[in-house]
Amino acid sequence: MRRYSYYFPIAFIVLSNVLYDISAKSFPEDINAIAGMSIYYLLAAVVSVALFFATSENKNLLKELKKVNRATYSLALGCTGLDLGYVLAFRAGWEVSFASLVCNILIAMSLIFVGVVFYRETINRKHVAGILLCFAGFALITV
Repeated sequence: MRRYSYYFPIAFIVLSNVLYDISAKSFPEDINAIAGMSIYYLLAAVVSVALFFATSENKNLLKELKKVNRATYSLALGCTGLDLGYVLAFRAGWEVSFASLVCNILIAMSLIFVGVVFYRETINRKHVAGILLCFAGFALITV
């Protein structure tokens, strides 16, 4: 039996992303973006450690930290770039409803390429139709 249902992670991502976008849109404009991000990364670290102890069976954080590899560092860089990018996009005037949509369409299209080239994922006719609809939708909302 799975620990989590198949749909739970997706629902969790969607709810978290909505909270994220609302928060990024509400980020104080008079604070240096990097200073503000530093505070929330510290808070995220505290929450992450608390969640580790609340959910882990072995409770040995140092043992787990020894398993960190370069993917952890690249994830940190990616998250920092995402966070700063959204804060800057909203400060530049992007609407919360469109910034996320435009970014996610572009991300999805980029990951199709990554999936095919680096992970040998296959694309069928339904995928191609969906990709074309994404391109059409992207063109319609950005014109």
